[in-house]
Amino acid sequence: MAKSREPRDYHFIDINLGTMKVVGWGETRHATHTGATDDPQVHRVFLTKGQFNKLRAHLTWDADE
Repeated sequence: MAKSREPRDYHFIDINLGTMKVVGWGETRHATHTGATDDPQVHRVFLTKGQFNKLRAHLTWDADE
C-alpha cells in the first residue's frame, strides 16, 4: 500500500532556555530537526500527536470550566 503524500502536521512546545518555561505551543507543517527557532533563547520540542493532545487537555482544562 502506498503512503499518503498529504502534508504532515508537527506538534510542538517552545521552551525559553533562560527561564525553562513553556512560551508557546501548537501545530505546524514545517519542522526543523534541530529544534532551532528565530529566537536563539527559544528551543522547539516536537511531540507525538498523543503527547500533544494530553498536554493540550491540561493546558486548556481551565478554559472548559
